[in-house]
Amino acid sequence: MREETEAPTTLSALVEAYCREVVLSPGSIRNYRITARVFKRDTGVDELSKIDKNLVIAWRDTVLQRVTVVTWNSYLTYLRIVFSFAVRSGWIEHNPFQYVKQLGAWKKRKKTVPDEVTRRAIRLLQEPDEPIKPGWFWVIVVRLLFFTGMRARQLTALRWNHIDFTHKTMLLAVEGGKTKREWIIPIPPDCVEDLLYLRNRTLRVSPSAVTLRHQVFRIQLFNRDDKGQELTTDQVSGFFRRLSETLGARITSRRLRHTMATKLAQGQQPDLKSFQYLLGHTSLRTTLEYVEPEMGQLRSVLTRLRLD
Repeated sequence: MREETEAPTTLSALVEAYCREVVLSPGSIRNYRITARVFKRDTGVDELSKIDKNLVIAWRDTVLQRVTVVTWNSYLTYLRIVFSFAVRSGWIEHNPFQYVKQLGAWKKRKKTVPDEVTRRAIRLLQEPDEPIKPGWFWVIVVRLLFFTGMRARQLTALRWNHIDFTHKTMLLAVEGGKTKREWIIPIPPDCVEDLLYLRNRTLRVSPSAVTLRHQVFRIQLFNRDDKGQELTTDQVSGFFRRLSETLGARITSRRLRHTMATKLAQGQQPDLKSFQYLLGHTSLRTTLEYVEPEMGQLRSVLTRLRLD
């Protein structure tokens, strides 16, 4: 029993107590808060004493009418964790989310961006009238995401002191990852000049903005319409939403990551360990989801069958 901490009586307060005590990334905190808000909105219930297994099952049935099984499983995982925290703290006796099972989800092929769409996106952003401003800035973003496969969170976490132009490497910091670790990757040749150009543009606007812990992709330096002090993942998502609407084709940071990964995995005997390292996967099983044999390779395997 934690006598020094007042026991929360609502889900909202419980989530805040959990986020205060546990070291979480900003993205994780946001996901816990969103899940709690969705639960409250759908059920009309916030009081912990009114949340039981039957309510959770009814909520599950409501949620599955509008979202995928994967999203439901994520909601369930987040709320299981915070309620387990409440049980350990002595604030409640049972975890009602523990008694509701996760659902099996169909494994679908990763959604990618056709090369033609990516090329169209870059040409669009390079047009003189700049339908999305500043076009040159977002071209660099699209190209870096395509050539490195980094996540949007890793892009926003990138700082100038993470980039080594001498050795042409960059650090993917722990703040932007999902696995609470960091690693160094080579800067793709196609992106070295892009980053140098961005650095020079940044120096012209604010010489102090390329030192130490300053954000690399700080959109606010080049477009006053973008609010805040630093580029956020929501702003990255908003850019890709506008870009998709203008193109008439879906393009997102996640799909660019899947595109890069799928391209690297194509062909016979891909270098899985290097592939796994670049993507930052802790499990080779996750990496293998991108690996699909070529049709010619499959035909070669099938020719081994005989009825003689």
